[in-house]
Amino acid sequence: MESKIKHEDCVAKPTNNNEDDTGDLIFTPRLYRQRYDAVVDIARKYQPKKVVDMGCSECKLLRKLKNESYIEELIGVDIDNLALESNQHLGQPLISDYLYPRDNPLSVIILCGSVADYDSRLSNCDMMACVELIEHLDPPVLEALRENIFHRIQPNVVVMTTPNADFNVLFKDFQGLRHWDHRFEWTRQQFQEWGNSIADQYNYIVTYSGVGAGPDGTQHLGQCSQMAVFIKSCKERIPIVSENRMPYLLIQESIHPIKKVISTEEAILLEVQYYVRLLRCQNKEDSSDDIEENNTSSDEASDCLDTITLERLLQFTRVNKLCASVGKL
Repeated sequence: MESKIKHEDCVAKPTNNNEDDTGDLIFTPRLYRQRYDAVVDIARKYQPKKVVDMGCSECKLLRKLKNESYIEELIGVDIDNLALESNQHLGQPLISDYLYPRDNPLSVIILCGSVADYDSRLSNCDMMACVELIEHLDPPVLEALRENIFHRIQPNVVVMTTPNADFNVLFKDFQGLRHWDHRFEWTRQQFQEWGNSIADQYNYIVTYSGVGAGPDGTQHLGQCSQMAVFIKSCKERIPIVSENRMPYLLIQESIHPIKKVISTEEAILLEVQYYVRLLRCQNKEDSSDDIEENNTSSDEASDCLDTITLERLLQFTRVNKLCASVGKL
């Protein structure tokens, strides 16, 4: 992953509508892809079954995560109903998902609501992602989000990214904030003080890193986005007395196809039936040729069609893998 100066008169200004357009810096891969890849790498490390993307917006992270075979429940939450309605198809199964179904079940749920509100459907969450979210929140909502995630939901792993204000000096003629909707942009020290207070209060261990390296010689400024990973110290969740609340609006729920679970005996039977039909077709063609060339009787040809030995079936790899002996077959 690298970045380089772009020699165009393109300046990051607070009126910029594209949050990933960093003006005179180009990131390879694109910065948003690096952030999503970082979240996926963390997911692969901890293998969560239930994952929540808080502030999922255009559902791009959901699209990446639904390809991870260990995830069984994937939930996206955002307050922008229009964005969710426009991008809900990204959570639906593709044609290829039906051709090559998953080994494990997967449901993708998209919900519209405030990240500050608790919804019972987020309970028992193994991992939560908040990618470039907190800088969009007013102080009361930010405080409520902190309480909602770490006190009520209590995920085992929480990944947060936010712009690194120390990095802003690298943007040509920079002024204000990177995006018109940002309420703040923290320095690394400010973000770590906030993260450390969360870890201390709610019994988490937090580590810090970054995404989007700057040009050579700017390592002292950190990376374009800073990232915190919170790991719950005790895997057991502290019981929170809470009613069954579901204030979020359900936009879509998609159930992905899975492979049919069958017994070994059923699998053997299916394979044998397939190869018996295959061999009979081949024998029928060969027998027809024999009748024409050698004047073989139709009765003799029929006897040939009805004789397929078990040893012959075991020569097929897929049958042999299921039962390696004639006795078992």
